Amino acid sequence: MTYNAYETGVASSRPVELYEFNYGTNYYRYTSAVEPVVKSGNTYLPFPIGRGATNSSSENAQSTVTVTAAGNISVADLFRVQPPSGVVTLTVFARQLDDPDAQFVVIWMGRVLGTVWKAGEVEFTCEPVDVSLNRNGLARKYQKACPLVLYGSRCGVNANSFKVTIPAGNWTLTGAILSVPSLVGYAAGYFAGGYIEYENIVTGIAEVRSIRWSEAGNLEIPLVPRGLENAPEIRIFPGCDHTTGANGCLKFGNMPNYGGQPYIPDKTPFGGTQLFL
Repeated sequence: MTYNAYETGVASSRPVELYEFNYGTNYYRYTSAVEPVVKSGNTYLPFPIGRGATNSSSENAQSTVTVTAAGNISVADLFRVQPPSGVVTLTVFARQLDDPDAQFVVIWMGRVLGTVWKAGEVEFTCEPVDVSLNRNGLARKYQKACPLVLYGSRCGVNANSFKVTIPAGNWTLTGAILSVPSLVGYAAGYFAGGYIEYENIVTGIAEVRSIRWSEAGNLEIPLVPRGLENAPEIRIFPGCDHTTGANGCLKFGNMPNYGGQPYIPDKTPFGGTQLFL
């Protein structure tokens, strides 16, 4: 018999759900069953976990699903203090325990948006995978500032050409201030708008944190870098203020790819000036 045959049975239905969280190369697998469930050679461990109802809606805010689990679930550690820099995905499978074919059905796929801890429990707010496909894309506007993403394909700047690698033991972190003595020679604001990248040896994932401002070898990191103290090195990439100035395209020697219109006239025919009368 198939999954559907048991699912629609009056007395034969004994459903369980499998929850697979994925962050980079790390997988966290749980099941609502009282015993471990094996799927494709992977073991899903019994854990107090469940979800709310799913629904289809054109409103993104109404398409979210809440997954509730005991507060000591290990995947929640990724969201303590601050969320991870990468995307955590979730796939929910269903299976009928009495089905001899052990057929698994995907009943939901998406990503985790955030977490809330409540009285020994943690709630994961998740959105389905198709929500991002329904969002409007970014429209390019007629503007002075460059709208292109730094180091993106249309920008064309090679990030590795401007990367500064700092070995372990050559920086200190005090609150949100990352101090790197070897960066003292760089101009103020050189790294502002850029980011740092390092390997979190606990998760094995490359973490990324943005840089708010930089001056005299000090960088402000808005989100405290998780696991930075044990990183073998940090890679620092300068930022861009999306202008033609010294902290913009001029710094990268990339003016031919500037995506804005820096010479837009300051006067407008709709401002009442007599120049256009």
